[in-house]
Amino acid sequence: MEGTRLQIIGIVGNILMVLGYFPQIFKTIKTHEAEDISLISWLSYLLGDLCLLIYAILTNDGVFVSLFTLFTVGNFTIVALTIKYGKIRLGIPKSARTKIPPASASLSSKNALNKQS
Repeated sequence: MEGTRLQIIGIVGNILMVLGYFPQIFKTIKTHEAEDISLISWLSYLLGDLCLLIYAILTNDGVFVSLFTLFTVGNFTIVALTIKYGKIRLGIPKSARTKIPPASASLSSKNALNKQS
Protein backbone atom coordinates (compact mmCIF):
# COMPACT_ATOMS: atom_id res chain seq x y z
CA MET A 1 0.00 0.00 0.00
CA GLU A 2 2.82 2.41 0.89
CA GLY A 3 4.48 1.79 -2.49
CA THR A 4 1.26 2.70 -4.32
CA ARG A 5 1.00 6.02 -2.47
CA LEU A 6 4.60 6.83 -3.34
CA GLN A 7 3.95 5.99 -6.99
CA ILE A 8 0.91 8.28 -7.02
CA ILE A 9 2.95 11.11 -5.51
CA GLY A 10 5.67 10.51 -8.12
CA ILE A 11 3.18 10.43 -11.01
CA VAL A 12 1.45 13.62 -9.85
CA GLY A 13 4.82 15.34 -9.43
CA ASN A 14 5.93 14.29 -12.90
CA ILE A 15 2.68 15.47 -14.49
CA LEU A 16 3.03 18.85 -12.78
CA MET A 17 6.65 19.14 -13.92
CA VAL A 18 5.71 18.46 -17.56
CA LEU A 19 2.69 20.79 -17.43
CA GLY A 20 5.00 23.53 -16.12
CA TYR A 21 6.47 23.99 -19.59
CA PHE A 22 3.18 24.88 -21.25
CA PRO A 23 2.57 28.38 -19.80
CA GLN A 24 6.01 29.58 -20.97
CA ILE A 25 5.61 27.97 -24.38
CA PHE A 26 2.10 29.38 -24.93
CA LYS A 27 3.06 32.86 -23.70
CA THR A 28 6.10 33.00 -25.98
CA ILE A 29 4.10 31.85 -28.99
CA LYS A 30 1.29 34.31 -28.24
CA THR A 31 3.45 37.39 -27.59
CA HIS A 32 6.35 36.59 -29.95
CA GLU A 33 8.61 37.94 -27.20
CA ALA A 34 11.40 36.05 -25.46
CA GLU A 35 13.81 38.80 -24.46
CA ASP A 36 13.38 38.08 -20.74
CA ILE A 37 13.98 34.34 -21.05
CA SER A 38 17.49 33.23 -20.11
CA LEU A 39 18.78 31.17 -23.01
CA ILE A 40 21.77 29.98 -20.96
CA SER A 41 19.48 28.61 -18.22
CA TRP A 42 17.24 26.74 -20.64
CA LEU A 43 20.23 25.37 -22.56
CA SER A 44 21.59 24.08 -19.23
CA TYR A 45 18.25 22.42 -18.46
CA LEU A 46 18.19 20.93 -21.95
CA LEU A 47 21.70 19.49 -21.70
CA GLY A 48 21.01 18.17 -18.19
CA ASP A 49 17.82 16.47 -19.33
CA LEU A 50 19.60 14.99 -22.35
CA CYS A 51 22.24 13.49 -20.04
CA LEU A 52 19.56 12.08 -17.74
CA LEU A 53 17.65 10.73 -20.75
CA ILE A 54 20.76 8.91 -21.96
CA TYR A 55 21.29 7.56 -18.44
CA ALA A 56 17.68 6.36 -18.25
CA ILE A 57 18.00 4.65 -21.65
CA LEU A 58 21.24 2.92 -20.67
CA THR A 59 19.75 1.69 -17.37
CA ASN A 60 16.52 0.56 -19.07
CA ASP A 61 14.34 2.70 -16.80
CA GLY A 62 11.19 3.11 -18.88
CA VAL A 63 9.50 5.57 -16.53
CA PHE A 64 12.44 7.94 -16.57
CA VAL A 65 12.96 7.50 -20.32
CA SER A 66 9.39 8.74 -20.80
CA LEU A 67 9.76 11.52 -18.29
CA PHE A 68 13.08 12.87 -19.56
CA THR A 69 11.91 12.58 -23.17
CA LEU A 70 9.04 14.92 -22.29
CA PHE A 71 11.39 17.23 -20.36
CA THR A 72 13.82 17.31 -23.29
CA VAL A 73 11.03 18.15 -25.75
CA GLY A 74 9.74 20.92 -23.46
CA ASN A 75 13.21 22.38 -22.96
CA PHE A 76 14.03 22.17 -26.65
CA THR A 77 10.78 23.96 -27.51
CA ILE A 78 11.53 26.81 -25.11
CA VAL A 79 15.13 27.09 -26.37
CA ALA A 80 13.92 27.19 -29.99
CA LEU A 81 11.29 29.84 -29.21
CA THR A 82 13.83 31.88 -27.25
CA ILE A 83 16.17 31.85 -30.22
CA LYS A 84 13.34 32.67 -32.62
CA TYR A 85 11.76 35.49 -30.62
CA GLY A 86 14.63 36.62 -28.37
CA LYS A 87 17.14 39.45 -28.63
CA ILE A 88 19.46 37.49 -30.89
CA ARG A 89 18.24 35.71 -33.98
CA LEU A 90 20.89 33.90 -35.99
CA GLY A 91 23.52 36.30 -34.68
CA ILE A 92 21.64 39.43 -35.73
CA PRO A 93 20.78 41.70 -32.79
CA LYS A 94 17.10 42.58 -32.60
CA SER A 95 17.93 46.29 -32.77
CA ALA A 96 19.58 45.74 -36.17
CA ARG A 97 16.52 44.02 -37.63
CA THR A 98 14.00 46.23 -39.40
CA LYS A 99 10.28 45.89 -39.15
CA ILE A 100 8.00 46.68 -42.02
CA PRO A 101 5.38 49.18 -40.83
CA PRO A 102 1.76 48.21 -41.41
CA ALA A 103 0.14 49.67 -44.53
CA SER A 104 -2.21 51.82 -42.45
CA ALA A 105 0.76 53.47 -40.69
CA SER A 106 2.40 54.42 -43.96
CA LEU A 107 -0.89 55.80 -45.33
CA SER A 108 -1.47 57.92 -42.23
CA SER A 109 2.08 59.31 -42.41
CA LYS A 110 1.58 60.14 -46.10
CA ASN A 111 -1.67 61.91 -45.26
CA ALA A 112 0.09 63.88 -42.54
CA LEU A 113 2.79 64.94 -45.00
CA ASN A 114 0.17 65.99 -47.57
CA LYS A 115 -1.62 68.13 -44.94
CA GLN A 116 1.62 69.91 -44.08
CA SER A 117 2.30 70.80 -47.72
